[in-house]
Amino acid sequence: MVESYYAIKKGLPAAVALSRQQPLDCLTGAIQQPGSCSGGHFVYVAQYSQTAKYASAEAYKYAGKQEVCKTNVAVTAEKFVNSYKVYDKVTPQQLYTILTRHPVAVNIDASATEFINYADGLLKFTCGPQPTHAVLLVGYEVDPTTKAAYWLVKNSWSDQWGSTGYGKIEITDTFDGCHMYTNVVELF
Repeated sequence: MVESYYAIKKGLPAAVALSRQQPLDCLTGAIQQPGSCSGGHFVYVAQYSQTAKYASAEAYKYAGKQEVCKTNVAVTAEKFVNSYKVYDKVTPQQLYTILTRHPVAVNIDASATEFINYADGLLKFTCGPQPTHAVLLVGYEVDPTTKAAYWLVKNSWSDQWGSTGYGKIEITDTFDGCHMYTNVVELF
């Protein structure tokens, strides 16, 4: 969410790889999210990003666990988030409208085996009772052959998930995207 927003705001041709470890390590005080290595909430990252100066992913490498905040790393991105908005509940049409401005962070239940082992195609899976993961919603498309509509999401797990880190989640009137329509976060 932060990398895409930064690239769009600065008019860059592609997202800059900003540190994912930095907010994990440096969230403090009222915005700290205990256990953020395993399901932390992106609202805290949005709050942190209002005052943060981000290092690059190369300068502040991902460790996969919370460590001590490093303050002696070179800054790649100065403060660039002015505010954010959390949409408690949206419809697919409202989410599409938000997405026309820029990519947004959405909740999802990522506990289903189909999601964990997703490789390609249209992702259809049974949802658990609550969201467990955040993904970046980057697009909306319609398959030209099947006419099936789907959301295009970028997962942070790795380029080995889905198609180089991206997945297609079906849009239907009866499927809520496994909680995608709750707690949507948009940066400004």
